Amino acid sequence: MRENWAWKNNSFTPADDDSDDSDDALSYISGRTKKYRKQRQDQSTSRSNSLSDDEYDALQFETRSRRRSRKLSMPSFLPIKFESPKQEKAPESQSEEEPLEPALPGIKINLLPVPVARTKSEIPHALVFDSMFDQEFQIGITQIFSPYKFWFFLHLQNPTFSQLSNEMQDFYDTCDKSVFRMVSSDVKKDNVAVLHSNNTYKRVVIMYDLHELKLPFVNNRTKVFAIDYGEAVEANIQDLLYMKKSFAEIPRLSYRGRMALVMPLETTQWKSKDTKNFKKLCRNENKEASILSAKVYAFEEREMIFHLMLTKKEEDRCNGSIRKILASLNCCELAEADTEIWPIKDELYPTFDLLESGEANDIVFDSESVQYLSQEYKKLKLYNCYVYPENAN
Repeated sequence: MRENWAWKNNSFTPADDDSDDSDDALSYISGRTKKYRKQRQDQSTSRSNSLSDDEYDALQFETRSRRRSRKLSMPSFLPIKFESPKQEKAPESQSEEEPLEPALPGIKINLLPVPVARTKSEIPHALVFDSMFDQEFQIGITQIFSPYKFWFFLHLQNPTFSQLSNEMQDFYDTCDKSVFRMVSSDVKKDNVAVLHSNNTYKRVVIMYDLHELKLPFVNNRTKVFAIDYGEAVEANIQDLLYMKKSFAEIPRLSYRGRMALVMPLETTQWKSKDTKNFKKLCRNENKEASILSAKVYAFEEREMIFHLMLTKKEEDRCNGSIRKILASLNCCELAEADTEIWPIKDELYPTFDLLESGEANDIVFDSESVQYLSQEYKKLKLYNCYVYPENAN
């Protein structure tokens, strides 16, 4: 269902389905009454890892009552690192018999002509601007997994993107690429690189160790995530270059997005036809990413996910409202601000973090994914979600 995009003519262009816990969710939610609206003003629910059902029920309303006060205290940049609920294994200690290989044959990494970045932790998260919570802004959607999981760029950051692209091209086109070509020993998960492909340069994070990804008929390819495009692509290791340190100092230029106040029909997973219709609405006649107007209805701070109200100004149907157009096509169910049952009925798996790291499993209910469908994970999402109901219209 995913598709790859490329930067062309100053725009993103695309290159040439369920288990359902909605019944339990609806019965769980049906007990909510107006008395909670009065009670939520004095809510002081303790943020513990274990809550009773009554506390969890009330917490949903408390979450929706967090309004402008949160935005006013929000800095222009949030240096937040997403920590997956999945416990990562501690790295194995290196034995004396297995010394680390040098980055280049016979040459230490610090002997390269310029300092280079090594891991994804060196690249800052995307900038979060206060104005994004105050007013409508323009975006382009680059990559779509489903209406609940897509990546977008800010139209106002197009000059930054163009400048970064030009600087990378100027640097790598004039240097000796053989010096900066990444050696196989450094093709490791979570390392960063610059991918040279089709005469363009993209900042990428390596998703798999070399040879870990079993691709047919090839042994010199891996998969990478282009952080400024929000796309996962295959890459030949010969096209991976060490990333100059200054290029890693620029925050990533793609953001995580989710449609607000919509729900998939009948299930918690979006059907392929619904996703295809959503993709069509996000493109123009030239199959380029349309510039859409967006308002933030909610923001998940921990995972840095924007719940967006999207409008396509040139659309005559439903005054351009993407959610209402999808509803008219029988692709989704509309939710109102006071009745939305997020995240009870949500496409919780795979998460953005898993999609970007290549850890998502095709089996939805295997031992690795079941934790993301648990009440604990839903509570965790509620803890870190801030709602701006004034943007619901």
